[in-house]
Amino acid sequence: MADERVNGATLESFLIQPVQRVPRYRLLLVELLKATPATAPDRKALEEAMERFSGVAEAINDLRGAQAVQDQLADLQARLRGLPEGLTLVSPARRLLRQGTAHYRSLHADMILFAFNDLLLACREEQRSSLLTGLPLMAGLLGPGADAARPSYEVVRTLRLARCRLERNDDRKPEEASAGYDLLEEAPGLTLAEEGEEDEFLFEGPEERDAWYALLAPLVASRKTPVNPLDLV
Repeated sequence: MADERVNGATLESFLIQPVQRVPRYRLLLVELLKATPATAPDRKALEEAMERFSGVAEAINDLRGAQAVQDQLADLQARLRGLPEGLTLVSPARRLLRQGTAHYRSLHADMILFAFNDLLLACREEQRSSLLTGLPLMAGLLGPGADAARPSYEVVRTLRLARCRLERNDDRKPEEASAGYDLLEEAPGLTLAEEGEEDEFLFEGPEERDAWYALLAPLVASRKTPVNPLDLV
């Protein structure tokens, strides 16, 4: 909140000042080095200071980037309903890699897919009245994901990629192809199998399907320790 005693500045504006000064000090050191002869006694100290400030600036940028990723995950989690018990999206090791649409064959329904480095979520977008969500009372009851400009989702399927087998539908033998829904029989798709249960997702074209395959294939092949131990429950 702005305060007239400090010319309307906010607490955030004061907290960011030390971070903003680091690149300024680095620029100052760059100019000092340009004006300092190589034989000057202070040259070595300036070079060491320059190296340290460069390291600090790089670390700050890395931390800000990591925080932005966590904020993105927290925002998405606030708009999801139906995550498995004990599963939280916010984790230092988790990243959202891709978002897109696909047809979930078993439900004959279009889904929003969220691909992380360890999970794939198939979600149904929830429809809410903009009139209701615009009311302060209803917005509070529906939660932070109720903003009409920020859609909310119901999680229909959660796939742990390290447990899955992945294949393109045109890689399968004809007798293994899924039956039903004739209109989508030839649609390009991917099948993910986890613990004997298969899920087939169909895409608008082979390019879209192949892009998802290229993203998921190395993640499925990885058998590293899960991001969240509760994922194994």
